Amino acid sequence: VGIVRSHPLAEAGRVVAAVGDLTEGSLPPELSGCAADVATLMFVLSAIAPSKFGAALRAVRSGLRPGGAVLLRDYGAGDGACARMEAGREAKRLDASAPWLVRQDGTRAYFFSVEALRELFEREGFETLECAYAHRTTANRATGATLSRTFVTARFRRPASDALDAEFSAP
Repeated sequence: VGIVRSHPLAEAGRVVAAVGDLTEGSLPPELSGCAADVATLMFVLSAIAPSKFGAALRAVRSGLRPGGAVLLRDYGAGDGACARMEAGREAKRLDASAPWLVRQDGTRAYFFSVEALRELFEREGFETLECAYAHRTTANRATGATLSRTFVTARFRRPASDALDAEFSAP
């Protein structure tokens, strides 16, 4: 955050950075009244408890201008890291019916299906522009081990006619 705040674009008022908790359902005061063109969520939702997904997306939506976009990349269902964690002793499943693990270091990881992610965003008033799996293979050059990775990449949009009406706000 400090690096972004010291950038010339931030000093000119074109870029704003703040620390906050999206799961509270609102943006930090520094971003109050923000109308951004784009929000990026890179491996953000997978670290949030599923019960807080809605609040986090409402906070993101409140900071986007009508027509603004969310660019997302996160862990996908079938990811090799999930299988590796489940096979080892370093992770535990929080809910037997959900793709939700806690790593040995205490960090959380949720593995999304494209259908569940699309449903989640649309329930919070976004339009889906693109939502698909991206498959990659990573290799450890020292050991020669490879791991098949599955990520979800997506683009969502706050509708251009959206006025943040009561239809999509928290009860």
